[in-house]
Amino acid sequence: VQFVFSPLFERLWRDLEAPIGRYVRTGFVYDSAFQKIHDRNHAGEIRAQLLERGARFIVCFFDENSLNRWDITASDDMAADDYEYLLKWLLSEPTLGIVVKPKKSTTLFHRLSRIADLLDEARQTGRCLFLTSETLVGGVFPAETALASDVCIGKLEGATAALEARLAGVPTVLVDVEGFRSHPFHAWGRGRVVFDDWPTLRRALEQFRAAPTA
Repeated sequence: VQFVFSPLFERLWRDLEAPIGRYVRTGFVYDSAFQKIHDRNHAGEIRAQLLERGARFIVCFFDENSLNRWDITASDDMAADDYEYLLKWLLSEPTLGIVVKPKKSTTLFHRLSRIADLLDEARQTGRCLFLTSETLVGGVFPAETALASDVCIGKLEGATAALEARLAGVPTVLVDVEGFRSHPFHAWGRGRVVFDDWPTLRRALEQFRAAPTA
């Protein structure tokens, strides 16, 4: 038995000819946590902390981990490139706040060692928070980080955290620096939901900040 939250995942398993006898569609199982997230107000505390240090527009970033292996699309250098762009944007814009929910926080700073000085500089502003954990999964839901933010950014290569953010009601976009141009999101959402590179995404978010739309 394979539990899936989307019929697309069922199609994927069937295309792989996986030895599965029955599929059970569950929907997105973490939506049951949204009310508890609201009740404990951790998101409000995160937002207040960033606002106190001068942030007026808060961006949440969900990375998708990285690994230096032949079959993994995102290397540590590519992850460092993502963070380098975000942190330089933060330092150039004194009213921008960034909160990061890493997929795997236990190895994050080791993987980003190439930009260690930039990380330190960004964190010293008080407008850049990394919600890390000593455990693999951690104790913070993506929706919790999203609700502290004005907009969320996910990676197209793995968009479930971004999906959770959008289900929680927070505007969310995706960046596709890996170049998955055949992904169906490009057919209907290119330039609106999914962006080819960071500069294009930044321009779109700055326009959104100036004139928010539904």
